[in-house]
Amino acid sequence: MSRFTARDLGHDVIRIEGQGAVGMYLVIGEKKAVLLDTALGANNIREYVQTLTDRPVEVYLTHGHLDHAGGMYWFDEVHMSHKDLGMLKGNSKQDRIDYLNLIRSIAGNSEWTEDDVCDVRDISVVDIADGEVIDLGGRTLTAIDFSGHTRGSMAFYDDRSGYLFVGDCCNNSTFLFLEDSTSLTHYLESLKRIKEEWMPKVSHMVICHDYDFVPADCIDNVAECCRLVLEGKDDQETFVHPNPMFAGMPVRWAKKGGADRTDGKFGNIAYNYKKVN
Repeated sequence: MSRFTARDLGHDVIRIEGQGAVGMYLVIGEKKAVLLDTALGANNIREYVQTLTDRPVEVYLTHGHLDHAGGMYWFDEVHMSHKDLGMLKGNSKQDRIDYLNLIRSIAGNSEWTEDDVCDVRDISVVDIADGEVIDLGGRTLTAIDFSGHTRGSMAFYDDRSGYLFVGDCCNNSTFLFLEDSTSLTHYLESLKRIKEEWMPKVSHMVICHDYDFVPADCIDNVAECCRLVLEGKDDQETFVHPNPMFAGMPVRWAKKGGADRTDGKFGNIAYNYKKVN
């Protein structure tokens, strides 16, 4: 029995979920397919994807965090912004096992063993350029610099479906307090550029955690959060998270309610209140 599940999102786009509470997306063209992200590497995602398409598959990563890039070692080559290369040092097999165990402790039992987690090995990591066009045959994906969550965060626009795949770049709980995050000012500029240059073409914005399609005004709500923080007018709610690595960090939510805002709007940021710039 497969330890992955797949859901058709239309337009030859499939959302794949496995272990680790993150969605991956398979975009299938006439000549090849692209897998966006690889999750934590528990269970062989490469073999599973081959059951979904007979096209050759290339892998593109939205960023270098272990819950998105951890499965890269099932493949011989992946594409990722080299601005996130340093983050791969935190993607050891033991790091990923520890993270999977954390998720298991929060969400309950899941179907993996330590032997199911791929080992780290030497593979080719090809840099991604802003504006790079990936021709799949009958459709293209365009890579877009969406730095903020990490310095190398990338979104991908699919010209057939109009979907904008944003990884963790912009969602209901956008983390901007991490060592690899940019300044709030830089991130706000990223949001403005995406809003002006890409959102008029977008049919749906697609994220990886908890949801697939999210409200189009998410990008506006997150931009508003950034502006409020920079002006000192945000709600400054204490950040609470089950991941012990975040304990004691100087982090706040911009709007009350965290990932589930009390005002009903979708889109929030968690930021380092000792480093607002």
